[in-house]
Amino acid sequence: MPHPRFPKIEIQELRDDFIRFELSETDASVANAIRRVMISEVPTLAIDLVSIEINTSVMTDEFLAHRLGMIPLNFDGGLENFRQRFVYSQDCDCDENCPNCSVEFSLDVTADNGVQSVTSEALKSSDPYIRPVNFSSEEELNNTQDTGVIIAKLGPGQRLRLSAIAKLGIGKEHAKWSPVAVATFMYDPIITLNQAVLSTYTPEQKAEIYKSCPTEVFETDENYEQVRPARW
Repeated sequence: MPHPRFPKIEIQELRDDFIRFELSETDASVANAIRRVMISEVPTLAIDLVSIEINTSVMTDEFLAHRLGMIPLNFDGGLENFRQRFVYSQDCDCDENCPNCSVEFSLDVTADNGVQSVTSEALKSSDPYIRPVNFSSEEELNNTQDTGVIIAKLGPGQRLRLSAIAKLGIGKEHAKWSPVAVATFMYDPIITLNQAVLSTYTPEQKAEIYKSCPTEVFETDENYEQVRPARW
């Protein structure tokens, strides 16, 4: 029987749209498995069915449906409630759609005053806990420009009216259900310094060691008394 491994995960940075963590006590096969699961096996909500009632814009119905499917949807009720709230449509007892397996959205915009952008903010959800993510990153969260993911632009007098249904799915079925844009991993090098030899060096020599690496793999104090590998 192979020697058991006990992988450890230490989160180094966590934001609403980004996470970086260190995986240790294991090998690359486990890291790659986690990466693949994040891309294709994590359940998320995405718009799956679109019924376009009025579309006098230059955008085709198929293109609009594709754009709507790629708009991220956020659930504000917490992870545990999300698990209890939704089931896959194929596992639901309903005939077509119901609140247990789907969420309805509606959109109705008319360009009455010149050219108008139709964004994800115009999508009205039937569930108060579910809303479109109206920015691409935290840097855009407080942008003074109009927020929202652009769906289409309407010319004077043009109108877009539609209804949509979001369902639970995974990225293996379609990319619109993938919760990540990019998921990668890299090896974290292990750097050791001979402290016995290093203790015989002058602060000037230690400063040269610290400055010798342009990628700053070493860290030190103000007086260069201690030089040690930096923790990335």
